[in-house]
Amino acid sequence: MNIRLMSSGSSRQKSALPACAVWFAFVATCTILVVRPAFAQTVQLQGTISPDALNLPTFGDADSTKTLPLEIWFKPRNHAKLNALLAAQQDPKSPQYHKWLTPQEYTKRFGPTDTDFNKVMHWLTAEGFQISGGSAAQGVIKFSGSILTIKQAFNTRIVKFSVDGSKFGNITEPELPAEYANIIGNITGLNNLMRVEPLHSAPLSAPTHGTAAPSSAIRDLGLRDEPLRLAYSPAAAAPEFSDPTLGKHFAPADAYTFYDETPLLNVGINGSTGADCIAIYAESDGFDDIVQQFISKFNYLPSVNLTRINVDGKTQGTYNAGETEALLDIQWVHAIAPGAPISLYLDPFPSDGVNRAVTDNKCGTINISFSICGAASSFFTQTLDPIFAKGASQGISIFVSTGDNGVDTCKTGTANVNEMAADPNVVAVGGTGFTPNFDANGNDIGFVAESAWNDSSGATGGGISAVFPKPLFQSVS
Repeated sequence: MNIRLMSSGSSRQKSALPACAVWFAFVATCTILVVRPAFAQTVQLQGTISPDALNLPTFGDADSTKTLPLEIWFKPRNHAKLNALLAAQQDPKSPQYHKWLTPQEYTKRFGPTDTDFNKVMHWLTAEGFQISGGSAAQGVIKFSGSILTIKQAFNTRIVKFSVDGSKFGNITEPELPAEYANIIGNITGLNNLMRVEPLHSAPLSAPTHGTAAPSSAIRDLGLRDEPLRLAYSPAAAAPEFSDPTLGKHFAPADAYTFYDETPLLNVGINGSTGADCIAIYAESDGFDDIVQQFISKFNYLPSVNLTRINVDGKTQGTYNAGETEALLDIQWVHAIAPGAPISLYLDPFPSDGVNRAVTDNKCGTINISFSICGAASSFFTQTLDPIFAKGASQGISIFVSTGDNGVDTCKTGTANVNEMAADPNVVAVGGTGFTPNFDANGNDIGFVAESAWNDSSGATGGGISAVFPKPLFQSVS
């Protein structure tokens, strides 16, 4: 524009301009022409802003020196072909029916190439980030950097949602070099507003330290340094619990009768198939003695073959509000499939924990009894969905609980389903309620009509529960 204005004047006006002014205008114009194309070579990732970030008050920019752990998740390569394969693997008429991929085959066909992976890794390093892990097989690069480095590299703003900065998050979408637009799907770690919610319902009573209570009555005790070690009712006799306060309870043997599992167990069909196992995602560890007390109470249950996989290297041996969910999952996975080895994948985030289980490819089944709340939409579509799709291509059945809180999965007073359970590559598991039909000895004698389970608030849903007092029983799910 400066050049155009200059050329519109008279010849006398042109000659009156100092040579330095002409040179400055020329340099400024060229700078604009150079900068604009460079800016056009970046693209924004979409859907990375947490919905909570749109409603929370802000308290200025986050501390620029604060270091954040981040992850870049790659998009599946040849996505259309992956979708076609997933459909063919489930089509009995297709030659690809139940022909599952190995993790190596998946990476070769649909994972990032070594060239793309290394290119992104080198770019991050050049921007000043420190690489801490990840691989092409995992489809993720783990790295860290200061908020200042993040701002400069991704052109995004991270603000505080609390005075002390303990809550923070990006309020603008991050930008990437355009050449990575087709290979990078998501960046996680730009906010800490996401939370993992265990999906069991609150028990009827809150046992205190030293009291005897069935394991199913363990209350979600919240964060604590040393979790309570809860015992079982010593007067209860197998196969069902009987408590003067809580009444009769459904036990594993009752479930075998109700769901007609006894004939299978009698012929040795109990989950002990080859080298297969059941993987359980858990955000908290659980005490072995509580699991053992559950097994000891029901003398027909064998010892559990439990292996812990400490995905992040820190979760094993730590306990939080998710401990109850971990214990319930271990107890009832073992009760229903007593011959199946259990692998407990421990990590604060389902994305990392489940991704490790899928990459390991050791277990044909993965159980998830948690919901993700406060996460950006890209976390579900660009991080979790590719993980679930990879698992499906390998023949892994992933079961996700719909939760015990009906439509209010995140316990916020608003409708919010478990979005993980809504993914097309998982099996959403709900729950039913019924009044068990016990005989004089307190044993269930057979099937009765079931209905969608309702909690005390009238909400419908489903989840895993060990035992529930008569007359209402929430089925294992």
